[in-house]
Amino acid sequence: MLTGDNGRAAKAIAKRLGIDEVLAEVLPEDKAEEIKRLKKQGKTLFFQLTFLLDKISIFLSNSSIAV
Repeated sequence: MLTGDNGRAAKAIAKRLGIDEVLAEVLPEDKAEEIKRLKKQGKTLFFQLTFLLDKISIFLSNSSIAV
C-alpha cells in the first residue's frame, strides 16, 4: 500500500485489508517514483486516485480508479 496518509492509520487499514507492505506519508510528487520502483520489482499495481495531484500515478499503474 502506497499512501500519503499517516503511517499509523495506513498500517491499520492495510492490516484490515490483508496488505503486508505499507509505504505511508509519501508526497504526491514522490508517488510516481515509488510506483516505478515497485514495478521494476515485478509488482502489479492498482492505483486509487483521490487527489488530482496524484494523476501521473494513474498512468504508471497497471490499473486505476478515481473517486
